[in-house]
Amino acid sequence: MAAAAALIATGVQIAAASTCQPPRQIADATPEQVRAFFAADGRTVVTFLGYSGAGYEDPAGMLAHAGRELDRLDPRKTIDNIGETEDDIHAV
Repeated sequence: MAAAAALIATGVQIAAASTCQPPRQIADATPEQVRAFFAADGRTVVTFLGYSGAGYEDPAGMLAHAGRELDRLDPRKTIDNIGETEDDIHAV
């Protein structure tokens, strides 16, 4: 769930979608707009941080740990906030 990319903002653009990923919305927003969006949404925001291009010493262990955390949450009441970099590390 990339809700952070679906913010109320100026100049929303739809990024080109690959054949295996849904289209993404890219938006510019102020910190105040971001806070207002999440406050109005009412869901819990869970943020995963990572090491970008550095990778992970134990990728399977990291994914297992993230999976256990996500399994504890109701997807209807949760926004999974992950990042994406030029290295395309957004495994969770």
